[in-house]
Amino acid sequence: MSFDKDIVAAYFVLRRVARQYCPADEANDLAAEAITRALEHRQSYNPALPLLAWCKVILRNLYINTASKQSRKKTVRLGLHDAAAYTETDQQAIMADLNAVIESMTRKSLSVQTLMDFANGYSIAEIAAARHLPIGTAKRRIHDGRAMLAKALAI
Repeated sequence: MSFDKDIVAAYFVLRRVARQYCPADEANDLAAEAITRALEHRQSYNPALPLLAWCKVILRNLYINTASKQSRKKTVRLGLHDAAAYTETDQQAIMADLNAVIESMTRKSLSVQTLMDFANGYSIAEIAAARHLPIGTAKRRIHDGRAMLAKALAI
């Protein structure tokens, strides 16, 4: 069969697959977007591979990208402060709240110290070199520090 006929059949399967990820109305949009992307990039499709599998990968990647964008859009609320729209006074209050949370965390924790270095603008490589750590350990400490901060903030 031709690409165009197969892609139409793939749409209906993709709708069913998308319903596993999200509600029906969003699933229809997600499946339609996946088909649109497949049509836009049809020149990169390898006919030796199953079309449906290729479309499912596109669908999965779209879902992951959409979920990632939505999670980044969430505003963090600290007390009565809204991080999305703040004045300089609000910013100072937010920083005071953050400092109080950080002080309540174990100050001697290597994860918190490494996270603070990262928050101050040092790259992971710079932190690893300064603390004589492998890069993977520095990454892990930053990850652990973020988890501790999220737990302390109850995000």
